[in-house]
Amino acid sequence: MRKNYVLIIISFFMVACSRDNIGKDTNIDKETNINKGTNEVVLGYSISSMKQIQSQLTFASVGVGRRTSIIGDNAPRIPLTNNGYTHPSVLYYPEGFKNYKYWISLSPCFGMIMKLEDPVSFENPYIFCSNDGINWKEPMPNVNPIDTPAPSYISNGYWSDPSLLPLNGSLQLYYRGNNMTNKIISDGGLRSVVYRSSADGQNWSKRAELFSTLNNIGADNESMLASPSVLQDGNLWTCYDVVYSSKKHPIESQGNQTSGFVERRQSISSTSGFNKKKTDICQFSNRPWGPANDPWHLEVRKVNGIYFMLLTTGLVAKSNGESLYLALSSDGVNFTVFPTPLFSMDTYKSSIVPIQIEENKIVFRLYQSKKSNGSINLYELVLRK
Repeated sequence: MRKNYVLIIISFFMVACSRDNIGKDTNIDKETNINKGTNEVVLGYSISSMKQIQSQLTFASVGVGRRTSIIGDNAPRIPLTNNGYTHPSVLYYPEGFKNYKYWISLSPCFGMIMKLEDPVSFENPYIFCSNDGINWKEPMPNVNPIDTPAPSYISNGYWSDPSLLPLNGSLQLYYRGNNMTNKIISDGGLRSVVYRSSADGQNWSKRAELFSTLNNIGADNESMLASPSVLQDGNLWTCYDVVYSSKKHPIESQGNQTSGFVERRQSISSTSGFNKKKTDICQFSNRPWGPANDPWHLEVRKVNGIYFMLLTTGLVAKSNGESLYLALSSDGVNFTVFPTPLFSMDTYKSSIVPIQIEENKIVFRLYQSKKSNGSINLYELVLRK
C-alpha cells in the first residue's frame, strides 16, 4: 500500500512538471537571458518568445587570405563550413530573388580563422543563398570571396562588416575597408564604406566608394568607422554606423555612450552624398549595458514605421563585442533599449530579418554570431504589441 502511494505521488509530480513546461521554449541557448516574466515593453512592443531553430549553420566555402605577391595567386586558403564566420546580414524575399528566398552576406572570422597567421586578411565579404534560411549554398562556384585584401607590401588593410540591401531588383552589398593605405581607397581615407552591386548574386560590379574617413563631417581616420547598416527610408537613404571620438573629431559623452557612438547619415542617393552630409548622433534613453560598455556593431531594420536596431556592445574604447541588445525608435534617432539582452555573452555582430509582419505581431529570424567558435546560430524572435 505504501509503495503504491509513493508511485502515485511521483506520477503526480511528473505530470505537474510536464504541465509547467507546456508552451515554454526549452531549446534557447544557455547565454539567452529572455525573462518572459518581466513584461518589458518598448514603444508598445514586448518580446513574446525566442527559440533556437538551428545551431552552427553550414556555409561551405573556402577562406582566402592575403597574397604576398602581386604576380600570381599565393593567397593562403582554408576550407570553411560551420566554424569561422561572423558579421551576418540577411535578406528575405517571400517570392524569391533568382529562385532563392534568403540571401546572406557574412565574413570569415573567429573560430578556426583566429588560429591562422594574419587572420584579419580572411575577413572578406561572402555571399550565400537559401530557400529555408537553414541550408545554404553559394550561388555559383568560386563566387566567394566578393573582395580580397591587397598584397601585403601594398597594405595591411582588410575588408569587413558586410551589409546587404535590396535595390531596384538587384543586391547592393556594402562593406567596410579598414586601415587602407596607398590610396586603395580613392581619396586616401584609412577607413571607408564601399559597395558592389549584382543583378543575380553571381556577377558583381567593380568596387566603388560610398564615403571614407578623410574630410568627412561625421568621422576622421582615427574614428574607427565600423559596421555600416544601410536602408531605404522613404525618399532618403540612411546609413547607420559606429564611430569613436577622436582628437580631430571629438564627441562629448552622450550620457549613454562614452567613446563609441552610433551615427546616422542620410542622402538622396544610395551610392553618394553621405560624405559631406550632416550626421546625427543617435540617442539612447537607457543604458542597460552599463557604464563599462559602449555600442560596437549594429544592424537596423524599419518595420511598421518602427526602427529596430540590433546592437552589439563591448568594453569602452575597445574593439570588442560581447552582449546583444534590441533597441526601438519611432524617429530613427532616439532609441529605447529592451533592458534584458537577447544574449549576454559571446555574441558579435548579428542580423535580424522580418519574415512575418502583422499589425500586432512581427516574427524575425535572428542570426546570432558567436565569437568562441565562429558559428552562426538561427533563432526565431517574436515581438507583439
